[in-house]
Amino acid sequence: MLEDSSRAISALILSCGILFLFGCSPSVNMTEVKPVTSIESHPHDKNTAFSRAEEWMAKNYVSADEVIQMKDKEDGTIVAQGIREATPWGTIGNKHFSYTLTLDIRDEKMRFTYELNGWEDFMKNQEQDVKNMKEWFRNELKPEILSFVRQEDTF
Repeated sequence: MLEDSSRAISALILSCGILFLFGCSPSVNMTEVKPVTSIESHPHDKNTAFSRAEEWMAKNYVSADEVIQMKDKEDGTIVAQGIREATPWGTIGNKHFSYTLTLDIRDEKMRFTYELNGWEDFMKNQEQDVKNMKEWFRNELKPEILSFVRQEDTF
């Protein structure tokens, strides 16, 4: 009898823990999430910076042809749709989080616009996930692209 009540208490504690995990971070309607935009400087003319950004995508995405949705060298615009593998908040195991990255490139400056599209094949988008993905963009993706674009030619 004592063993049965012990199991019941364990099950109750586990259930409360799961509810706590999924209840702490509210779901987010992805259509209401504002894109992250920033303007950064670089030392090149528009054509050089465009070519470098395009080269970065070719080197860093498995299939740049599938990722790059639109590119217009004359206008200086590249639109890419990427997928990042990550673990959603409050879960176990990786899922795919999709995003759209737009680069508007001009002489000596470029604008990054990063839009979150949401988790693929997952029911919820948690507020903490949105914060984590925006942080990843600001602290990892954008600096990596900028570093590559800002490099001087060293042939």
